[in-house]
Amino acid sequence: MPRRNHSNQPPLGLTLFALWLVVFGSMSQVLIVAPILPRIGAQFGADAAALGWLLTAYALPISVSTLLAGPVSDRIGRRRILLIGSGALGVALLGHLLARDFAELMAARIIAGVCGGLLSGGAFAYITDALPENKRGWATGWVNTGFAGGQILSIPLGSWLALAIDARAAFAVFGVVMLAACALVYWVVPQPPVQRAGRLSANGVLAGYARLWQARDTRDACLTYGALFIAIGVFVPYLPDFLERSAGLTALATALVFTTGGCAMVLAGPRSGRWSDRVGRKPIAAGGTAVVAVCMLAMLLADRWAWAAYLVFALTMAGAASRSGALRTLVSELLPAERRGTLIYVSLALGQLGFAAGSALAGPIYVQFGFVGNAVAGCVVSAAMAGLIWRLLPETLRLMTPPTPAPGPTPEQTPPFPNG
Repeated sequence: MPRRNHSNQPPLGLTLFALWLVVFGSMSQVLIVAPILPRIGAQFGADAAALGWLLTAYALPISVSTLLAGPVSDRIGRRRILLIGSGALGVALLGHLLARDFAELMAARIIAGVCGGLLSGGAFAYITDALPENKRGWATGWVNTGFAGGQILSIPLGSWLALAIDARAAFAVFGVVMLAACALVYWVVPQPPVQRAGRLSANGVLAGYARLWQARDTRDACLTYGALFIAIGVFVPYLPDFLERSAGLTALATALVFTTGGCAMVLAGPRSGRWSDRVGRKPIAAGGTAVVAVCMLAMLLADRWAWAAYLVFALTMAGAASRSGALRTLVSELLPAERRGTLIYVSLALGQLGFAAGSALAGPIYVQFGFVGNAVAGCVVSAAMAGLIWRLLPETLRLMTPPTPAPGPTPEQTPPFPNG
């Protein structure tokens, strides 16, 4: 990664690694839950119906916390919200070790959800605050690979810890990761010199949300983000069952399919980010979404050729990584710094609600039509969203048109990494 030329600031690569670690740790502690649910049930004596509430116990508070954290980050700055969120999440995850029964573990997940909401969009809002326009897509692509890293490493690590030691240990290890991320943020993530929002109040927060909804560009961006996650929610939950029942893959082979997808995300994310810095955010976001749509339908080929699952899912995750990085960058560039956090966090909250809605629809579709129904539904929604991204969302990268020089530098024009 390139390094800055100024000795009074940390290298850009180190700053991006700190942001990557925040994303990796916060994502990993979510991904490990599903694989270790049977172990949690055996350890705490919870039945299958009760175990489902463990996922809800995290999802609901993180949605509420995410909505509140956006305006707070606009007011106190991205560095502070990253410090508070990573430190609080680290402590909350270590607190899982104190759970003596299932109810206390549920409480620990609720607390973790509140803390996780503080981090939902902080890293990506920071990139837009701190970096010049022609580096944001590249940096977002790198940091976004933290999700892929979680997919590759957290599932096998969490499963092994739950079996070898204790189900609670799987959460605690990522508590240590989050505290390490907090320390790194403190030492190597400077606060960008950007304009901050004014005094924080309930009326001001509600008015800010109302302005987002009234403006067409921000409203369309948020709704599109939520709809994309509906497609993911419809497609993903029953994919493992399809691969094992119809494609004949073992549980280990199915896990390898997801690992292959994570590796594809690592390869595609930074490269697509660089392309979005050159050709624009919209083409990469729309193109990646179209690739995901085609691949959702193509996954049905695994019913005949099991090896196709690896190739198709890798292409799916490559498209998703390209789409995600470009769309995150586009959303973050729609508003100035003092309102940016609110927009990013709202879009992520709608994404979580969209995933919940898609997951709720996935079961009835699967029962009625089998995985063919899930694949077709995911494909149709994703294809529609690719068209809407291209038609409705604005292009935020100023292609071929250099900005008009201002009389003097302003905070928004003076990022801490000008030569990034």
